[in-house]
Amino acid sequence: MILRLKENSKLYLFPAFLFLLCSRLSSQPRDSFAIASQFQTFNDFAVHEKIFAHTDKSFYIAGETIWLKTYVVYAASHQPADLSKVVYVELLDATSKPVLQTKLQAKSGHASGSLLLPAALPTGNYILRAYTMWMQNFDPQFFFAEKITVVNSFNRPDWPKLQADRKYSIELFPEGGHLVYGLENTVAFRIKNNDGSWLAANGFLLNRNNDTLANLESNTFGLGKFRFIPDESTSYKVIFPVGHNEILSQSIDSIDHKGYVMQLTRSGEDQLSVKVTTTNANVRESVYLLVHTRQRVKKVQASILENGSADFLINERELGEGVSHITVFNTERQPVCERIYFLHPSKAGIASISSNKNVYGLRDQVNLRLQLGVPAQPSGARLSMTVFRLDSLNRSASKNISTYLWLQSDLGNDGELYKDFVLDSHNDTVVDLLMMTSGWRRYKWADVLNNKTPVISFLPEYEGHLIRARISNMPGAERSVSGYLSIP
Repeated sequence: MILRLKENSKLYLFPAFLFLLCSRLSSQPRDSFAIASQFQTFNDFAVHEKIFAHTDKSFYIAGETIWLKTYVVYAASHQPADLSKVVYVELLDATSKPVLQTKLQAKSGHASGSLLLPAALPTGNYILRAYTMWMQNFDPQFFFAEKITVVNSFNRPDWPKLQADRKYSIELFPEGGHLVYGLENTVAFRIKNNDGSWLAANGFLLNRNNDTLANLESNTFGLGKFRFIPDESTSYKVIFPVGHNEILSQSIDSIDHKGYVMQLTRSGEDQLSVKVTTTNANVRESVYLLVHTRQRVKKVQASILENGSADFLINERELGEGVSHITVFNTERQPVCERIYFLHPSKAGIASISSNKNVYGLRDQVNLRLQLGVPAQPSGARLSMTVFRLDSLNRSASKNISTYLWLQSDLGNDGELYKDFVLDSHNDTVVDLLMMTSGWRRYKWADVLNNKTPVISFLPEYEGHLIRARISNMPGAERSVSGYLSIP
């Protein structure tokens, strides 16, 4: 009787063990898809807009008019947005206070208008900013911003005192967001002048005893990277000799004792390899990879950490064009590593532009022919053109719609200095260094994973301008008063 029970117990425990094992394995994709579902739900609740403003130039004399046309698109598709019907445009001074403001009526994502610069406007650099009422619910980094220079020829400018020496700074960016003791870490760096431009220099990685651990070299854009395994018994810093007998130094702080690191490398012509390592090499646990491009999930994958390491493969054809976000989650579905990757857009814009003459006389009519690129020739397109005098003062606007939508609108100000080079060049090394040194991110994963919906304080102006007002009785008033709204 006892022997029979043992035999039966073996027969029943074996399939039960298989059931538990299969349940454990099948839970991995379920967890990863749950993260993707939460992310998509969060984005579907609040549609994002982007704005690009095309100005006639970027250098003005006080009293001139800024002519502009704005394009409002959905952030996910870069197609014209029909959500907001009003575009707000303002000119900010050096203290970020508006000196001029106007509103433009938008139709099918397009709005045109102008700003008259007052004759008394002081000389200086200003920021032209454009946004919609709906965009005020989200980070101001999404607002369009362009530097505008204004010169007032009637007033003597209060020029700042020129500094004899430039000031430099070093910024360090661990790949994935964290440095961890005992693990190989990749650290990107950026060297900048006090005016925001880059600085090319060579330097060294030193420990506490000033022993040289690695030689550092930046490219012409002041960008570079190095790898090292930090040890808890010492400290680290990077130094760069610059200028005349000047040493630029930056200590490497905020190194974690436990955690995760990630490294992204190209493993083939179209293949990306993401390696995740952790300090706890004796525990088998699940890690999840989520890749999204412009609010749309492109890839979800689960893996098991074996001996503290896990690998993911990503085919570039699975990604969307432009900036993609790659996030790694641990077994508790908490984000532990994140970085961005840029895939060059392949769609052609305006393929060619030609004129009817090579030389024109005074007040001759100019006829231009624009040939739109393929594929997907549109039946009609809304365009804007800038005409400016080619001299030492006036120049074309610093932005164009292609570089802004594909790159800078997802990087914020980090992409300002390198945006033209990135789109014009296919130098993967420089492009990836720009991605590694752009630390700004769009999403707060705590809100996404806790199923928090964005706080909506501003309604979209779908049918036109919304006006809010409050009428209150004056002290001592005995009865209600009537209020009137007049729109000239």
